[in-house]
Parts: sequence; structure tokens; C-alpha cells
Amino acid sequence: MRLVLDASVCLKWFLPEHAHEPDRGSAFALLEDVRSEKIRLIQPPVWHSEIAAVLVRMLPRHAQQMIDELFHLSIDIDAGEIILRSAVNLASRLDHHLFDTIYHAVAIEHATTLVTADTRYYRKAQSLGHITLLSQWRSTRISETPEKYTVGASKRRAPRQTRR
Repeated sequence: MRLVLDASVCLKWFLPEHAHEPDRGSAFALLEDVRSEKIRLIQPPVWHSEIAAVLVRMLPRHAQQMIDELFHLSIDIDAGEIILRSAVNLASRLDHHLFDTIYHAVAIEHATTLVTADTRYYRKAQSLGHITLLSQWRSTRISETPEKYTVGASKRRAPRQTRR
């Protein structure tokens, strides 16, 4: 199965100490499915940068290690002209920020689903299809935040996949 995950989902992997974050269990289940290759990610090129920008601001001492973990995930990047043109079209149609629509453009162009925790964008874009909320995503394994993902934990699991 292929999916697109936006930054609102992926940041939950790295900010588990924010107890108010809803759907953390679902986000971690998605991460496990990516690591076990049950799910293959296709992402826009801004994915790493958008996550890095938040991590550097919120957790500057750990940001480099966390970004290294992202680069060890096995993902495909689509930086094609069609994606950018589609994202610009979506941003204009929906009157929304380009960096949110670029994830959706990847999902639409690859006939897959964008999983997002951004309810504001979801409400605007749901009529276009190829999008679901993280809270509606169902995985075979949904659990609470495993200790191994906590920032600075001695049991932090090293990613085992390589970027392709």
C-alpha cells in the first residue's frame, strides 16, 4: 500500500511529550507499518524541510538526530513539475497554503491517499478525494506512544531502512 503523510502526522512521531496531541497511537502505527514495509511512502520534496523547521524550533538539541531518522526511512520523493502545477491549482481553488496542497497533489497524482491531522485543510479538500484524517485512519496496530520513541530515551530504535 502507498500513502502520503503530511507533516502534521509525522511530527507526532517526534513530539510525544505533547500529551495533548490526539491520535498519536495512529501516527505511531503508521510509522511501524512504514518500517515494516506494509506501507510505502511517496512524499513531496518539502516533507523533510517542513518537519525539520518545526523540530529545530521546538527541540533544537535533538533535531539533527530526528532528521537523520527521517532520512533512514524508505520513501520515494516526487519532485516533478506536474506535482507543483497541481499543488498550485489546488492552492488557488481551495484558497489554501501551497505547502499543504503539495502533499495532496502527490496523493492525487499517484492515485493514493493523503493522511493528515490538519482538520482545517481536510474540511476544505475532502470533496476532492484522496484524503483522510489521521483520526479516521485504521491500522492493524494502534497503540499508545511506545517508550522507544521518546526524545532522548536510551531505547530509541534505530531506523533499519534506507532511503531510495
